[in-house]
Amino acid sequence: SRRGWVELERRAAKSDAASRKVEDLQLTLDTLERERDFYFKKLRQIEVLCLQVQDGREPLRGIVDNTLHILYATQVRAVFASVG
Repeated sequence: SRRGWVELERRAAKSDAASRKVEDLQLTLDTLERERDFYFKKLRQIEVLCLQVQDGREPLRGIVDNTLHILYATQVRAVFASVG
């Protein structure tokens, strides 16, 4: 019947909208996870520098320069390249 088709189309449209919403949320989640990992790696590099200063292996000037480089790096590769 006509009513059945109208209801089926309405439900299909609702399902499509829900699927698009799920895809959008997944993209958002992926982006947030990448950002979280990026900043966590920066913090880890700074922690390593602090431990090197604490152990006397890195002069204070070196930690300041390297920390600033890590903080202002925009790519993950740049963070790891700055600290040996």
